[in-house]
Amino acid sequence: MKVSLVLSDDLKTWQRINVAAFLVSGIVGAHRELIGQPYVDHLGNTYNALLIEPIAILVADRQTLCEIHMRAVNQRLRVSLFVEGMFDTMDDESNRRAMKQASLSQGTIVGVGLNGDKKTVDKITKDARLHP
Repeated sequence: MKVSLVLSDDLKTWQRINVAAFLVSGIVGAHRELIGQPYVDHLGNTYNALLIEPIAILVADRQTLCEIHMRAVNQRLRVSLFVEGMFDTMDDESNRRAMKQASLSQGTIVGVGLNGDKKTVDKITKDARLHP
C-alpha cells in the first residue's frame, strides 16, 4: 500500500502545508486501518496514534494534477481533493460549496491525496516529481 500527496508546484509554502494536512485528514477519515496504536513515552505519557504508512509528497503543475485526478477517478480510487477556492473559506460547509462550484478540468485542483496499491498509485502519479 502507498499514501501519496500531489501538490501544485505554484503554491506558497503555507498553502502547501495546509493542503497536505487536509488531504491526509481525508485519507485517514476514509481508511481508519491506516492508523496505528497510540504512542507512549518512557514516563507513561500517551500520544496520538500516527499513520502506519510513509507518505510520499510530490509536486506537479496544475495540468498534471488534473490528469492525475482523472487517472485516479478512472481507476475508481476514492481520493482526497483540495481546490483553489477552498483557500477562501473558513468552514467545512463553505469548503463543500467551493468543491461543488470548482471546474476540475480548469486548473482549480491544487492537491490530490491517494491511498492504494503501490503499483496503482505509482502509475497514477507517474508524471509528478518529489517535493523539493
